[in-house]
Amino acid sequence: MKTLTKHIIHGSRLIYIYLITVLLAGTILSYLSFNNISNFEELTEKRILEEERTIHALYSSEFNKMVQLLADSLDAQTVNRDNVLNQSFSPLVKDYLIMTKNGALIRPHFSDIGSSVEFSKNRTEFTEAIAQAEPLEFMSERYEAAEAAYKKALSLAKSSNDTSKVYNALIRLCVKQERWIDAFNLYEQLIRNYGMAENEFGFPYVYLSFDVLVNSGNVDFESKRQELITLFLTQLMENKIAFTGNTGELLQNIASNTNIILKDTLKVLLNHVFERQQTLEDYRPLISRFLDGSDDSDYIELGSAKVINSEKQEDEILMLIEHEEYNLGYVITLEELDNVLLKTMDFNGFRFEYDLILSRATLNPIDAPDNTNINRRFSTLFPNMSLLVQPKNPSQVREFIFRRTLITIIGLGLLLLAMVIGLLILIRDVSRKKQMEKLRADFVANVTHELKTPLTSINMFADSILLDRVKTRENLQKYAEIIVKESEKLKRMVNNILEFSRQEVDKMSYDLKEENLEDIIHAVMDEMQYWLTSHGFEVELDLEDKLKALVDAEGLKQVLSNLITNAIKYSPDHKRIAIRTYSFHKMACIDVEDHGIGIAANQLKSVFKKFYRVTDNDFIVSGTGLGLTVSKEIIEAMNGKLTVKSEPKQGSVFTIYLKRESHEA
Repeated sequence: MKTLTKHIIHGSRLIYIYLITVLLAGTILSYLSFNNISNFEELTEKRILEEERTIHALYSSEFNKMVQLLADSLDAQTVNRDNVLNQSFSPLVKDYLIMTKNGALIRPHFSDIGSSVEFSKNRTEFTEAIAQAEPLEFMSERYEAAEAAYKKALSLAKSSNDTSKVYNALIRLCVKQERWIDAFNLYEQLIRNYGMAENEFGFPYVYLSFDVLVNSGNVDFESKRQELITLFLTQLMENKIAFTGNTGELLQNIASNTNIILKDTLKVLLNHVFERQQTLEDYRPLISRFLDGSDDSDYIELGSAKVINSEKQEDEILMLIEHEEYNLGYVITLEELDNVLLKTMDFNGFRFEYDLILSRATLNPIDAPDNTNINRRFSTLFPNMSLLVQPKNPSQVREFIFRRTLITIIGLGLLLLAMVIGLLILIRDVSRKKQMEKLRADFVANVTHELKTPLTSINMFADSILLDRVKTRENLQKYAEIIVKESEKLKRMVNNILEFSRQEVDKMSYDLKEENLEDIIHAVMDEMQYWLTSHGFEVELDLEDKLKALVDAEGLKQVLSNLITNAIKYSPDHKRIAIRTYSFHKMACIDVEDHGIGIAANQLKSVFKKFYRVTDNDFIVSGTGLGLTVSKEIIEAMNGKLTVKSEPKQGSVFTIYLKRESHEA
């Protein structure tokens, strides 16, 4: 914020003119009219309330008609002993119960535990056989002898109850001996053939063995166990196994038992059985009280049908219809009735769109005078439920106001956005201009210094030669060599500046030829040998034999010279440089690696920018800031790429990627 304020204060006249224009336009937009909307708001609210009352009344009327038609259609259906268990009813029926005239459930069949079970006479031999087998199992634990005795009792069984008793005992023996396959096979026969068989206390035998099946920790036969659980639940749904007061606990055991891996199909089946069990828990006590006449106030007559409300499910009813042989109870859900009704109702005559939501009725369902919603009870069949009618878009009353103010909001928002963008652009341009001026000033100072150093050396040694101060040929040779090397250094700097100037004016272009990279690198190393030796550098060359690329030889030499010069400058301690060439896909690659000060991560993206030089608080190197910029431009002009990888204090690796001839790729 301080920077923004500073730029505005010290900005140009253009900024002041821009700000004045924007503020003036904003003032004009802020005075847009907001009048003549109160009457519209009041009329719209009245219109919405009238339409909501009409919709509520229409829904209530159509709902009661639909339920009456459903009751009439169910009462008209023919029900007899042959088809009563497999009867198909209206899609609106969630589930149905079938009762005998004395109130006994036959769909789903319900076994009342504790009631006595009649057994066939002449069971003396069977009873004696069981009496001989049980001590062998429980007291002496002679399982083989016990099994033989149980099988003898099986041959003497006179009823399905006696047979199931033996099966249950044999399953128990197999489990004790960990004969799981035998136990599973016996239990499958028990489920398929004796699902309704009960013991002396009215408890189904399939439940006794099922507990062992579910709680066994053996995972080797998980597939078979899944199959038997699925069979058990299917038989329950098909009324071939009776529900009991313990069914809910058994189902919960299946769902929560960590030893059982429930597959998706089994989960769906289990949910269906849960729903039927819940239906039994909700309506069996109500039906019993209704049929024995102990409570005749909990139903509403609907033609020949009697509607009983669930004590637990406020959004369900039981429609009880008496037939000649049976009583049928149909479970009807409010959700299904609502879905069908909404599809048939016509809302085209209303100006606005509304949501109809069924919910639990409040204690005092009175329409609030300042609210545009209607929330009332809609049917005596569901006394604890109410219908909420509300606009689909709750803000539609204020849409007119919103439309009026939207223009102002958008105008002011765009104005503010334009002002911010304009200021940011101006500030960016000013900052960029100042930064470039500073970089160019630094560049001139650095170039002056960089050129002065080799010129001073050349001048000093040339004067010594001219003044005849060199007495030996060896020193003369040495001075001449220094002059040549300093001249080459000066030439490289001048070349960088010239190449940069060419790049600023127009894109550089080179005459690319197929060159041997090994020859070029050796030529560069010969030129740089003096500087490498004088600075004490060790050079490692790892060059692929006869590796060629499409390059301009002089341009590539300049790039390699720049990279090696940088490596010398920025390697004050670990004086080692490695140069490698290798093939990578269709490219020829050159690595120049040093072990210098490295480059920080936040500087890596800037090293190729013009005039930029890597900074380190502990190490300062002079330069023009053009070496890497020119190198990158030269390589890209040769259709290649120059990249860098670096870690602070670890050194840097510059990689040159060059194209090769297509027939070599």
